[in-house]
Amino acid sequence: MDRERPCQVAAWNVPGRGASLQGAHTVARGEQITTFLIFRGCTPDPAGDCFITAEFDVTGPNGAPSGVTTAVPVWRGPRPVQPAAFQLGPTGFGLRFDGSDAFGADRVRATITDQVAWLSLRTEDVLTLRGK
Repeated sequence: MDRERPCQVAAWNVPGRGASLQGAHTVARGEQITTFLIFRGCTPDPAGDCFITAEFDVTGPNGAPSGVTTAVPVWRGPRPVQPAAFQLGPTGFGLRFDGSDAFGADRVRATITDQVAWLSLRTEDVLTLRGK
């Protein structure tokens, strides 16, 4: 999340099915984009374990799926000792733009889901591949 938009977190802190957060960045060929997930709190199951997942998908400039879809576990196990503290998920998502990628705006979407509570947060970032 960008420092410029800290109020976006408030969008998820309301009753309902979830929230959608959006951002935008410009990238160049050869650049590596890497994301990681920081979360706070989870709903434990009856055994005291939490299960949070993230699914990343990328849509190319023409609107067609790029074929890049990755599902990763963010947290699976006992509820963190300090549930109100921010936790760093052990996995993330990386993307590199090379010579075969078309110029234009790619959309990278992540859907983070607490699988016990069935709550989801969807984030979207527009990565515009610029020419030389």
